[in-house]
Amino acid sequence: MHAVGKIGVIAPPITHALIVDALDGIDRTARAAGYDVVVFTCSTNPKQPYSKVRDPFYIHHISGEKEIYDLAVRADLDGYIILADYFFDQEFVGELLRQFHQRGARCVVLEKENKLYPYVYAEQRKIVYRITEHLIQVHGCKLLYCLTGQKDRFEAIQRRDGFLEALRDNGLPVSEEQVFYGNFWMNTAQDFANKILNGEVPKPDGVVCANDMMAIALCDALQAGGISVPGDVAVTGYDGTMQALIHDPPVTTVKGCGQQAGQLAVENLLKQLGTQRSCKPLEPTLMLGGSCGCPVSPEVAVAAVEQSNTITRQQMLTEAYMNANHIVRLSSAADVQALQLRISEIAYLVPNWTEIDVCVCSGWLGKFQQGQSYQLHRYTDRMLLLMGTRVGEYARAGASFPARQILPRFAEPHAPMLVRLTPLHSDQDIYGYCAAAFQHAADCQMDFHYSNWCGAVSNGFRMLRSKLYTDFLQKKMAQYDTHDILTGF
Repeated sequence: MHAVGKIGVIAPPITHALIVDALDGIDRTARAAGYDVVVFTCSTNPKQPYSKVRDPFYIHHISGEKEIYDLAVRADLDGYIILADYFFDQEFVGELLRQFHQRGARCVVLEKENKLYPYVYAEQRKIVYRITEHLIQVHGCKLLYCLTGQKDRFEAIQRRDGFLEALRDNGLPVSEEQVFYGNFWMNTAQDFANKILNGEVPKPDGVVCANDMMAIALCDALQAGGISVPGDVAVTGYDGTMQALIHDPPVTTVKGCGQQAGQLAVENLLKQLGTQRSCKPLEPTLMLGGSCGCPVSPEVAVAAVEQSNTITRQQMLTEAYMNANHIVRLSSAADVQALQLRISEIAYLVPNWTEIDVCVCSGWLGKFQQGQSYQLHRYTDRMLLLMGTRVGEYARAGASFPARQILPRFAEPHAPMLVRLTPLHSDQDIYGYCAAAFQHAADCQMDFHYSNWCGAVSNGFRMLRSKLYTDFLQKKMAQYDTHDILTGF
C-alpha cells in the first residue's frame, strides 16, 4: 500500500516511555490508514518558559533547537498531532498552536485542554475503575485510598472519579477523605506513606496510585517503615512503565494508555480530513506485577527480559561510540564529499533505522565574500540532500527539494513510514536536519548517544565551513602576494 498522506507529530525530546507509547498508537493507526508519520523533535525541553531564560548561550542553543518546529509549521502536511502535555514550556506550546491556527492547519492536541483545537485523552476514568474493582473483587479490599495528582488537572480528576465510582458500584463507603492529592511525583507518595506510618491516616487495605512513579515511591516508603507490600497493603500504579515492572515487588499497573490516546488522536484527525478508517481499538492491558497480591503475570516477566536486553544493547552502543572516533573523523573532513562519506560511515551509530537522510540548507557553507559570520537562522525554502541511505544500499546525495516537502523520498511512491526529524545546528546557526525512518515507534527513543551524534555532525559542518573559509582567505592572500590589484602588475 502506498502512502496517501502525511501526519506531523510535534514532540519534545523522545526520552520517556510514555511519549514512545503515544507515538506507537499514532504510528499503528496512521499506517493502517495509509499515512506517513513525521515526528518533529529535538534534544531540549526547557523547564522554564523561553521568555524567562537569562543565559545567552542557552538562549542561542534553544533557538537553534526550536527551528525544527518552525519547519513543521511551514511543512506541506495533511494535519498535526501535538504532544502538548509533555512540553515543560507551555507558553511555547500556546504560541505554536496559534501559528498552526493562523495557517489554518488541522490539528489534534494530545492530553491538554485548549481553546483552539480538539483534544483527546485515554479513557482514564474507565481504566482506574478497572484497577480499583480488581482490588475489591479479587483481593477483598474494604478500605481503599486513591493517591492522585493536582486538584485542577484533568488527569487527576478523571482517575479520582474512576476510583470513587468503583467504590460506589461495589457497595463500599465513598468519601472524599479517601482521596489524597499531590503532584504525580515521588515526594507526594513519601509524605502520604509517613502519614500512614505515624498513624495520622488509618492503614488501608490498598492504595490506588494515579501513576507508577508514586506507586513505586509508596511501596519503598511503606516497606522501609515496616509495612509489607502486598502483605499488609496492596498498591497499584498507572502508566505501565518499565520502572514499575522491574521494581521489587513488581507494581501492578496498566500498560497501553498512551497507545490508546495516540490512536484516538489519529482517528479524530482523520475525521477532520474526511477519511473514515476502521482500526482495531488499542485497549490498555492490566499488568499483574505482584504489588496487589496476585502472582506475577507472564507479561511482566517478559518485560523484565526486555529491560535486560535493552541494557545490554545500550552497553554495546556505548562501546561502539567509544571506538568510533566519530567526532575527530567528522571534524577533519577536507571537503563536502569527504564529509558526506564520513557521515554515512557513522550512520550505524544510530540504532535500528531503515532509512537515514541528512538534509542541509541551501548555501549552508556560506558566502565567503561576506565573511565567515554568514549564518542561517532558519531553514531555507529549498533544502539539499547531503547524504541519504537505506539499509543495504550505498549512500546517495545531491537532490534539491522544497523544504515544505521535508524529504525527497516523500515525492516517490512509498509504503507508509515513521520518520523522526531532529535539528542539526551550532547554537543559532542552522545547518539542516537528520531524518531517520524506523519500523517501530520504540526505536524513535532518544538518548545522550544520539544527541552526541547530532552534535558531532553539526560540528563537522562548522569545522568544514571554517576550513574552507580559511582556504579562501589564504588563496586571496596568495593573490595579493603575486598581483598588485591597484596597478595590475
